[in-house]
Amino acid sequence: VTRGFLGLTASCARCHDHKFDPIPTADYYSLYGVFASSHEPYDRPRIEPVTDAGKAFEEEFGNKLKEVHALRKQRYNETLETARNRTADYLVEVATTEPDISETSVFFLSLIEDQLRPRITYRWRKLVARRAFTDDPVFGPWHDLMVDFKLRPEQWRQQGVDERIVEALLAAQPKTPAEVARCYGRVIRDVWGQESDAKNRIAEIDQQLEALDGPIQLADIVAGGNGYGTGTKGNGIHPATGKPTTGETGFIEIAQPDELIAVPDNSLVDGVFVPKSGALTISTTGLRATGIPKTTGKTWDYFKFGPSSGFTSNQIDGIDFNQAPQTIVAMHANKGITFDLAAIRQTHDFGKSRFTTRFGHGGAKDESRLDFTILLDGKSVVEARDFLAQQKGLEVDIPLPESARFLTLVVTEGGQGISHDQAILGNPNIVPDAAAAPSATKLAKLTELKREQSELQATLKNLKSLDGDPLAELLISESSPVWFTENEVYYYLSRQQKDAFRGLVGQLDAISVKHKSAAGRAMVVVDSKNLCDPVIFQRGDASQRGAPVPRQFLEILDGDDRVPFSNGSGRLELAEHIASADNPLTARVWVNRIWMHHLGEPLVDTPSDFGLRTNQPVHHQLLDYLASELLENGWHTKPIHQLIVSSRAYQRASRLGDSAQLARQQRADPDNRYLWRANRRRLDLEQMRDTLLVVSGNIDYSMYGRPPLITDATNRRRTVYSFVERQSVPNVVKTFDFANADTSTARRVTTTVPQQALFAMNSTFVSDAAASVAERLLKSDQPVSDRIDRIYSLVLSRSASREEIKLSEQFLAVGPDEQQQSLEQFIQTLLMTNEFMFVD
Repeated sequence: VTRGFLGLTASCARCHDHKFDPIPTADYYSLYGVFASSHEPYDRPRIEPVTDAGKAFEEEFGNKLKEVHALRKQRYNETLETARNRTADYLVEVATTEPDISETSVFFLSLIEDQLRPRITYRWRKLVARRAFTDDPVFGPWHDLMVDFKLRPEQWRQQGVDERIVEALLAAQPKTPAEVARCYGRVIRDVWGQESDAKNRIAEIDQQLEALDGPIQLADIVAGGNGYGTGTKGNGIHPATGKPTTGETGFIEIAQPDELIAVPDNSLVDGVFVPKSGALTISTTGLRATGIPKTTGKTWDYFKFGPSSGFTSNQIDGIDFNQAPQTIVAMHANKGITFDLAAIRQTHDFGKSRFTTRFGHGGAKDESRLDFTILLDGKSVVEARDFLAQQKGLEVDIPLPESARFLTLVVTEGGQGISHDQAILGNPNIVPDAAAAPSATKLAKLTELKREQSELQATLKNLKSLDGDPLAELLISESSPVWFTENEVYYYLSRQQKDAFRGLVGQLDAISVKHKSAAGRAMVVVDSKNLCDPVIFQRGDASQRGAPVPRQFLEILDGDDRVPFSNGSGRLELAEHIASADNPLTARVWVNRIWMHHLGEPLVDTPSDFGLRTNQPVHHQLLDYLASELLENGWHTKPIHQLIVSSRAYQRASRLGDSAQLARQQRADPDNRYLWRANRRRLDLEQMRDTLLVVSGNIDYSMYGRPPLITDATNRRRTVYSFVERQSVPNVVKTFDFANADTSTARRVTTTVPQQALFAMNSTFVSDAAASVAERLLKSDQPVSDRIDRIYSLVLSRSASREEIKLSEQFLAVGPDEQQQSLEQFIQTLLMTNEFMFVD
């Protein structure tokens, strides 16, 4: 912002006062506070009415947006709860380790699931350092015990130390710093946790009661549960060991494909395997199966209640089975799992039942296919072969006789390797016969859960409010080390959680791209709910917080009587200060850039730096005049364009010709500081592409709308509307000195490299332009000389000389069959000339 509009390098003041310009560090952080108080919303405001064709987009986008907000809210609550539950771990880290630089670099870290969040550790360090003094009612004993481990209960009570801390220390008798910290952590966590634990358990009971009225969920069994919601989503079974696992992984080394691996920690799952040969043992009783498709014997990720690692989609027929109340089992090829139906019946006391699920392939569309097989006691009952990614799902509903012992589900790679083979089992359930009366086991479970629920509700009712509790405030107040806003939750997520969240947010963009009739939306930022009150980071280190500063404008431009911003983040007030007629820089910076684009060189040599290091412009009075004209015209740019292009300075040529006077001026002013001639300029990428489209007659002048890719062969719109992905810049864009979109670029460099000439010679874009011109000319019955003159007029905006006509006629003197080809080659040759590529 400061470089673009003000020509000031305020970022140089991040770590220290600017070494050259009058910009103190305080001013940098005042502006930092404005932008730190703003964020880009997921749901941008519409700037066009919704059409009938766009209603489908609005519905799909709205539903996906709800998913984004729900996931963010879920992750926020989970992360906060985890941080509070791990209070003891954080305090042990504080007591036993030295500060680490990562604790102030949270925004750039790749975190793993169980890792302590460094930023929270840092805030606990600051709090303990601030409060660990003898007379502190909470951390006074911490201070004493870090000197020696002698307990002083009477002294602490006289000093007013919280009795819960004293009693906990007397019970624990700590002898090390870690034991002191863990004792503190348990006490603080338990004060908050009484209410939290009761609420969480009530929620679990509600879920289990609901599950008892429904089917037996195989997803829950895979996650270590009993089928009635006692498992944890995200948990699963390792295909190589049969052990319970959690999280996600990639390729798994399988030492012995076709070998059944028992699952001793889960009585409802008999075994797992990775098939290879097509014939193998599928149960611990020795039951064998044949006819399973052969595979490479490789696999990816675990059996899991949840999506596969690197998943593309969790939807089958428009239903996202990763969202409650749906359940999902991920079985990325190649895998097989055998459920023990006898054990499940014994656990839940039922007889006849059915197995139901909706099978789908969530891999990248058209990228892979897989095979799905269901076996009942070793005999195939369902076979789905060559199942394409994201095709219509397969509904499965098969009877399970009381005599059936094993249900085996197998996913194999479909003969193309395991890439993208992301099988999805949506709502895989065993549904007991509805006509049967509830079993005694089920009734007893219902009674026990309702009794526990009633007791917990009574406990909650009798709990005292945590408001004002000095120990609870350490975890629930906004000054707590564990507290952060919901907008910040992304920075506290693990790498896998970040990837999943980014993927979900990315689906918003995918929906927007897919629906061509979506109403346009404004690219905006909004004020955050919690505004940032900035402080100076000493030497730019966020861990070294200095004096607070208000959100306000630069002192050098606002004067001694400046007033801090008071309207939200201050973005509007900042914009008003930048665009003020009293601001001496904005208008001058603006017209300097306009002049540079028209004449090739700016009046001020450094367009983004008007500071003290910049040489005074030769034509400073011209700069002032243009700036005053901009202000006189109400900041409208068009009058400035008209003024510049109608000037004699703009209309001069760069060629010296045979003029003796111009030769003398060249010797006196070779750099053209006094604007006595034009600056020879090569067309930049946008100008070159648009000129080719104009010459060819193919240009599309339509305005607004969706940006097409610049590499799209059918894209005929002006280049200003083209889309360039900055993470994957096309070669043609890089070849012609396109500016780096990741940084602020005052002016582009101009290079001369072989790739530029090769583009003009070999690019289909250039040859198609030549072909279009040739096609237009061949439609008219003109003499060759007139046709040549017309080509020069279209391409070079001048008439051809006699010598040029003569040479051209010789080149075009071919037979009728070669006429169009030679004409296209001739036109493309002109399109490659310096006269076409340069403005002289």
